[in-house]
Amino acid sequence: MRCAFLTFADPSFSYERMPRGTFAYLHFLQRFGHEVRHWNRPAILRPRRLLSELRAWKPDVILAQHAGAVLAVWWRWMGVIQTPVVHAWDDYYAEQSRLPYALARPIEWFSVVRADRVTSVSLWNVHQAWRWGVPAIHIPHGVHGEICETRLRLEAPGLKIVYLGDQSWYKGMRRLIEAMRRCPEATLFLVGDENPELRRRAPSNVRFTGRVPPEEVPAVLRQADVLVNPANQDSNFKLQEYLRAKRPILGVTGRMNVAFTHGQDAWLVDDLAQGIHELDRDPRLRHQLEEEARHRPVLTWEHCVRRLEGVLLEAIRHR
Repeated sequence: MRCAFLTFADPSFSYERMPRGTFAYLHFLQRFGHEVRHWNRPAILRPRRLLSELRAWKPDVILAQHAGAVLAVWWRWMGVIQTPVVHAWDDYYAEQSRLPYALARPIEWFSVVRADRVTSVSLWNVHQAWRWGVPAIHIPHGVHGEICETRLRLEAPGLKIVYLGDQSWYKGMRRLIEAMRRCPEATLFLVGDENPELRRRAPSNVRFTGRVPPEEVPAVLRQADVLVNPANQDSNFKLQEYLRAKRPILGVTGRMNVAFTHGQDAWLVDDLAQGIHELDRDPRLRHQLEEEARHRPVLTWEHCVRRLEGVLLEAIRHR
């Protein structure tokens, strides 16, 4: 299979630096023996040249994300290219876009309904696609296959809460920091690249560990009493790592309710501070959440990309 991969991902990254998402797709598809060429942000910002390169290379299928999906689907709809397009819908585009929501949402809709096949890491997005009449396929995020011990020790009195990943405001960090101000008896550990502005605003019961190697993440998460996701998102990379760690998950009411059941495999609340107090007071509830999480399957990135490979091959067969 000759696969053209169009994505807006940061071109300075690689699988070695970020072994997940876009870079896991690229890595494992190539490892499975497919010929994959990758066009990223600079190429997509020059669409005329990109189109010329695609026509010259003649891929069997186009795998596209973000602005790359919009471009590829537009070309396909206009008849400029005949190659089938698989849209890997991996985020909430209209909310992330710099364009006004009223303009970005129709563009997101177009990139979904006009694609030949649609996959998504988000069950929320899958349900939205079905409402638009598109039978999207759910392929969740995976986890890094390698595991080793860590020297990082999370030591603090009271309830130990861990947040993994991006510390941008888009990920609900303002909500989480305010909750920690109201829960001085608990300690929050932020695992990942540090946000300097967040550090300036954080109270004393918030600690920054810095980036942890992917293979050490499970050992770090297992030290937590509670793992938290403050964003209104159901498909963060962190959620699969949280499930693998088999620790209680605290999240906000919203999209997470599509992927989790409140009171069974997660504790989903409108007020994070209230949720922290409830979990702190009730060790039996935390144990119950742990036990339910043990029944949730978690895939490695290799298995996830195998599923994606099947969708790509099926799109080629039905071109």
